[in-house]
Amino acid sequence: MKFSFNTKIMRFHPLSEAVDLIAKAGFQAVELMADRPHAFPRDLNAERISALNHCLAERKLQVSNLNSATVVSLEEPHNPSWVDEDWQIREQRLRYTLDCLRLAAAIGVPQVSTQGAGPIPSGSTYRESFRLFVAILHRVLPLARKLGVKLLIEPTPGMLIENSDHLLDLMAELDSPIWLHPNRGADFADYKSEIKNF
Repeated sequence: MKFSFNTKIMRFHPLSEAVDLIAKAGFQAVELMADRPHAFPRDLNAERISALNHCLAERKLQVSNLNSATVVSLEEPHNPSWVDEDWQIREQRLRYTLDCLRLAAAIGVPQVSTQGAGPIPSGSTYRESFRLFVAILHRVLPLARKLGVKLLIEPTPGMLIENSDHLLDLMAELDSPIWLHPNRGADFADYKSEIKNF
C-alpha cells in the first residue's frame, strides 16, 4: 500500500517546493490540488505541464489524484457549485471540471475528485438539485470516458451528495459506476455491498 499526501496542506509553497517536501517526508505518491498556486488548469500550459512531469519523475512520485473538490481561485471554497441557482455559476464548475479532466490526462493522473455537488440552494429541493446534478454530469462523463480519467464524487456532510446512500442513488441513476469509483472492473452489485459495509 502507498500513502499519498495532498499538496493542499502546503498551499503557501510553490508546487515544486510542495512536491519536494512531500518526497523528502517519504511519501511515494502525491494528490495535486487543482487550484492556485499548484495545479490550476488555466495556469498550466504545455511548458509548465512538462516541467511538472519532470519534477515528479525526478522525485519518483506518482500522482494519485487531481483534487478539484474546492477551488478558491474561482469563488468561495464550495463554489462554483454544480447545483447553484445561477446557471452561469454552474457553467463555471462544468468548464473547470472539463479542464481538470484534460489536465489529468496530460500528466497521467488516473482520476479527478470533485465535491458532492455543493449545498442545496435555499430555493430548491433535494430532488430538484439531484436532477440538475445528474443532467450536468451527463455533459462531463463523455469526456472522462474518452480520456480514460475517472471522476470521483466526494460525499460531504452539508452537500447534496453527503453520504453513501446518496452516492448509490447517483450511481444507479447514471448507470456508470466505473467512472465514479477507481475499481474499474467492479460489478455494481459488489460495489453497492462494498459501500454499505464501509
